[in-house]
Amino acid sequence: MAQQTINNGDDGVDIRSDINNNFTELYTATSTNTSNFSVLETANYEQSNIITTYGDSVTEQGLWQPKLLSKIPMIHENKGLGGSRISGTSSDPLPLNSESRITDINIDSDIIIVNGGINDWAQSVDIGTVPTWGTRINLVNPEMDTENDSFINWTDGALASGSSTQKASSYFFPVPANTTLILGNVKQYAFYDSSKVFSTAGQNFNYSNAEYEVTTGALDVFIRVSTGVESSLSQYDYMAVYEKTATDEFITSTQLVVEKLTQRFKTARIIIAGTTFAKYQDRGSFTDKYGILNEDGKSTYDYSEALRLVAKLYGLPFLDWNGGCGWNDFNAREYVKDDGTTTGILLHPNDAGAERMAELLYSKLKELQNL
Repeated sequence: MAQQTINNGDDGVDIRSDINNNFTELYTATSTNTSNFSVLETANYEQSNIITTYGDSVTEQGLWQPKLLSKIPMIHENKGLGGSRISGTSSDPLPLNSESRITDINIDSDIIIVNGGINDWAQSVDIGTVPTWGTRINLVNPEMDTENDSFINWTDGALASGSSTQKASSYFFPVPANTTLILGNVKQYAFYDSSKVFSTAGQNFNYSNAEYEVTTGALDVFIRVSTGVESSLSQYDYMAVYEKTATDEFITSTQLVVEKLTQRFKTARIIIAGTTFAKYQDRGSFTDKYGILNEDGKSTYDYSEALRLVAKLYGLPFLDWNGGCGWNDFNAREYVKDDGTTTGILLHPNDAGAERMAELLYSKLKELQNL
């Protein structure tokens, strides 16, 4: 068994495990299963399908996934990272909204289960406001720049040869004034005026794999983004443009996670899972002596509800682990491990809790397949 250590610092509250969170396993159903839910007798889910679980240490510890996958045999990839939040920036550990973690997910994933929020709750991250489309920019249908769909020269400092020729597909995005965008995994970008005339101000031709953050000026503009898709040297096989969101807020950070995932994995079934019930009596910053309400007076229920609202906004299925697993303050120790030294850190499911989580996910997958 992998050794585990407890981190009660401000940078993370998860139980950090030294197991490799990038492992891939193939589970097959066995005749010795003793679970109280039956094996799917259908070809809708096949062993060649890839299911990726993406989240924090509730995912990384890998207790609930085998219980599901013994019923629905698929290839499983665990992309959990202990201590990580949905919100935040490029810190340690990386949040779920980080570009590098999202691009590490197998592009061929058929199902992606997103589960986070327990560390956002424990660190009292501001939930933010109810999500809305009212103030958002439509970046869904860019205009193809057919005139510039041609070979371009580019330079990659990592290549000894210095330069190569690359096929580029370019797109125009109309962007209002005073707007900040995040450009993910693009080869180049440049600003154009309202007549699509090139402007030398604000452009990048470094062709790196970085995540660019760009801000428009006082006028409405077009931003032209190019992505290379045909060269064997290219690692940039998708393009993503998102409006800048407040990554220090839980809801807007969740929106950023969803937008990045749905732009990269356009046909995958993405399921948002609610935060499970937890309590943290040993958390000194909590004003609630029972450890259920954080500094802002919010429980894991509130963060789970925020996840539900975001899932609904983007048309994604929501898995209500908080409202359906069946544990609360009165019986939590039957389903959750005590990660504290005395009486108070109930964050991660035990074997019985993992069984309940897998049971609900099984039902959700069955519902989505209309079995």
